[in-house]
Amino acid sequence: MSARATSCRLLAGAVSLTLLGGCAAASTLTPSPTETPRSSLAPTPAASMPTPSPTEAPGWSPAPTPATYGPVTVVEGISIFVSGDVGTITGDPDGTQHARGGSFVFRDEMNDPRVSGVHTAAGFSMDRWGDAAGNDALVQWGDSKIVNDDGTWVGPSSGVYSTERGDLIVVWYEGTGGYEGLSYFFMSDSLDITAGVTSVWRVRGQIFPGDPPPP
Repeated sequence: MSARATSCRLLAGAVSLTLLGGCAAASTLTPSPTETPRSSLAPTPAASMPTPSPTEAPGWSPAPTPATYGPVTVVEGISIFVSGDVGTITGDPDGTQHARGGSFVFRDEMNDPRVSGVHTAAGFSMDRWGDAAGNDALVQWGDSKIVNDDGTWVGPSSGVYSTERGDLIVVWYEGTGGYEGLSYFFMSDSLDITAGVTSVWRVRGQIFPGDPPPP
């Protein structure tokens, strides 16, 4: 998920971050081709970030209860940025920027408690193309995990970002612990884009039995 200034906007995910889900660099991340600086995006305390409920998320009103089709559950909710670091930024002579080794934390509030919890996007990477004014597009990827009291979901995240659209991030999760034998498809996109910062993502997904489909 793309990062601006001291906050973050995923693939995310991207994830979401999620990209991650993940987060990605914009106008503040403009090293010369010979520089390899550490990102200035320090972890942001959760207390400093907005904490809307699913019914208060701007432009998005998730269904209060999920839809079910036999063993399949269709879920909705939001993912809220808590803290993060985009990792190490490098640049190429043609202006392409790369981020590697980032990590982000979100809080997922879904209409099914099985997929609500602490959402961590680790190993965030992105490749970005754009200008110093923050008009940009990128691809992003990493590893994603959602943890709650009953189990853990783990899976690879990937996604894209552009100035016009914001983030679009997907994750195919496999359940562990109490969710063994289940998979969770997660798709998030940007909400609440204000002052160049996104802190909330809309999430839509599906819990189903069995393994994720082959890539």
